[in-house]
Amino acid sequence: MQILILHNNNIPETLLSEGEGFVQEIVKHDSSDDNFDEFIHNRLSQILSGKSYDIIILPFSLAEENYIEYTGLITAAHIRLTPEWNHERTPILFIGPENPEFVAKISPMGNILLTPGVYCSDTTDKQALIEYATSILSNLSKEISGNQYETFLSKVQITTPTNYATHHTIANEWAVMRWIDMLVWPDNKKPDISQKSFSSMLYFKYLISSIKRKEGDREIFNKKYKKKSANILSPKIEGIERKKIMLIDDEFNKGWKNLLIAIFEDASNAKLTIYEDFGNKNKEDLINDINTFVNNNDADCYILDLRLHDDDYNCKYKDISGHKISQHILEVNKANPIVVFTASNKVWNMREEIDDIGVTGYVVKESPEFNFSCEESKEAFDEFIRNIKFALKTSYIKHYVNKIREAQERNIQGVDILDQYIDMLILGNRNSKAKEMLLKPCILNLNVFLETFIKNNFTINSDCLYHNNYPTDVKNILHKIAFKQGEEYIEDLKFLDSPQRLANPWDYAKIDKDLSKITAALHFYYNISEENCKKVLRLRMERSKKVAHIGEDTTMTYNDLKDIFEKVILNILDKELSHP
Repeated sequence: MQILILHNNNIPETLLSEGEGFVQEIVKHDSSDDNFDEFIHNRLSQILSGKSYDIIILPFSLAEENYIEYTGLITAAHIRLTPEWNHERTPILFIGPENPEFVAKISPMGNILLTPGVYCSDTTDKQALIEYATSILSNLSKEISGNQYETFLSKVQITTPTNYATHHTIANEWAVMRWIDMLVWPDNKKPDISQKSFSSMLYFKYLISSIKRKEGDREIFNKKYKKKSANILSPKIEGIERKKIMLIDDEFNKGWKNLLIAIFEDASNAKLTIYEDFGNKNKEDLINDINTFVNNNDADCYILDLRLHDDDYNCKYKDISGHKISQHILEVNKANPIVVFTASNKVWNMREEIDDIGVTGYVVKESPEFNFSCEESKEAFDEFIRNIKFALKTSYIKHYVNKIREAQERNIQGVDILDQYIDMLILGNRNSKAKEMLLKPCILNLNVFLETFIKNNFTINSDCLYHNNYPTDVKNILHKIAFKQGEEYIEDLKFLDSPQRLANPWDYAKIDKDLSKITAALHFYYNISEENCKKVLRLRMERSKKVAHIGEDTTMTYNDLKDIFEKVILNILDKELSHP
């Protein structure tokens, strides 16, 4: 028989001598450290891991000063609720002169004394204690049964710690723990999480054990699972290098800060900026401070929690701090991608309101009561990655907005129509059905901009091109442009080395003069390459042959439009903005 006795030099000396099968360990807790859970978890890990004991003996309290804290009861609960120590069904024997019924009444943890496999003795004689322990084991067949363990779970009462007043915080810390265990870290180096206490917290252990009892064993990310090539999860996110990401979450210090730094910066070479100055502020001041932070720190994607203040739990959705901050982010730039990242499963009841804000996506953090399998946890993480990658993929639109806004502030005429194009891009990226419907209007919009902008800003006179606002002219332009005329529409163009007119089918006289004007301005004034001028030509052909006809499918894609916008439209705006 192997007996372990835990104490803090606060039991009779007659019980302290060691002998064969009788081991004692001192558990000395510094009273200045108020985190007893973390202390006892670490100490018991040293004592119990890899060891086998038939019975564990300890006093009602391990405290040196405040005896009625009854920390011995808390210690016993940790033993019962920590499967990795392999002693959750080991008999526990309390020793001391206390009346167990009295302790059970005055201690919040007192119910543990009324559960199977827990015994009490006031003896001070070592031999009598050994005999009592022997009789306990003979009656139990060495450990409590599965049914008796369930009785323990149903009777023991462990309340939420005072610093975990909401489900919101519990879900945050659980999700961090789950993700760290799930991901395959380079050189097996997991992120250093500053708040490590949640995994050692008694309440968490109780919550997880209770869920297992109700819904079956929770899957863990063991080595066998991680070795399956299809299931290996790397923290590296491909394709987000040098992207700027902002995190606004009042639970950042529950492990998210270091975890997301490890994912975004260390593994993926992106940049993470975090708002950390929550402090003890009223809601209005907090919102103002965060908005100022947003103004001073640009980002390609914003990860935003909805409830950032205690007052958010008792107010209408539109008064929630995250809602107001998201509105400000979109006022700064209407194309700013926002991913709502929340621990509240009520987000599904607010989808319509969230969609009204204009966020790019939303992800619910995994919570203990979901009892996710490994595959479900993996899918939750994949959903997070998909939302982040999509948000960053569409972040280019915000740069369009900035350029158009700059042109409007300079009173460059004709750019307002591009605002409509941006609105369609944003709507299409937030609604897949709308995206299909908006492709043709987007093609039409870019055509209208090019036609009206060139028409209003340029004049052709005697084969010379003039910008109406600037005296510079480019002579003999039309003689240098050749279009190939097909049966139905223009198929190609090229720019000649010297001014000349060509016989059919390269005859300017048969070509739309507006198209000649657009092409001349793009190539000779805005320095757009022949290749990119041909893309504009194709845009016009699609407008004439496909977009203008109901039922016709366009051959162009949003990537084609992005290419034209960046290589043609932005060059036009840059040239216009370069003028004093």
